[in-house]
Amino acid sequence: MPMITSGDLNMEVSLYGAEEGQPLLLIHGWPDDASTWDQVAPALAAEGFRVIVPTLRGFGATRFHNDDALRTGNSAMLAIDMIALLDALGIDRFMVAGHDWGSNTAEALAVGWPDRVERMAMLSTPPRLGGMPTPPFEQTQRQWYHWFMATARGGSGTCRPARVHPSALDQLVATGMVRRGHVQLCRPVVRQSRLGRRDAPQLPRALGRSGA
Repeated sequence: MPMITSGDLNMEVSLYGAEEGQPLLLIHGWPDDASTWDQVAPALAAEGFRVIVPTLRGFGATRFHNDDALRTGNSAMLAIDMIALLDALGIDRFMVAGHDWGSNTAEALAVGWPDRVERMAMLSTPPRLGGMPTPPFEQTQRQWYHWFMATARGGSGTCRPARVHPSALDQLVATGMVRRGHVQLCRPVVRQSRLGRRDAPQLPRALGRSGA
């Protein structure tokens, strides 16, 4: 996948379809990644769209090239990243679809740059910006994992060790973005990944056995 320098990032981006196609930006959520769109993007390209699938800051091979850049993943900042990417690609008007947290970013694009967004699709959306109704209680119950991901056990089960070097984990702790307990839980799996293992990280036994 190509790396495109835009804004504060060297961004990993997958491109599908002909350049003359109508631009369509696909934004992944959290804790999923750009592979969310692996089956969707080729099908859309086959319909004539120029499909752009970025890997967001904090994911995959995307890296900051500016040490002074604010380390945040709020939807407004992610929208700024997307505009910088589209500018680098020479794209003015575009359509956008976002999943989960990516849908918040799509909404931020429509609010901040309404003259550039032709159409928008929001999938599995937790709305924040546009005044949409608060989800019903049943939907809130289904988002239990938001709480879980903030716990040490959640951090252990969802870290992506094959993509995080131990020195990077130390830097995250130093900046206050990750707790030391999370790093300690992830380190043994990081050592395994450096030996070339590509299997998924092992969940704690209590989780793996219960199916949580």
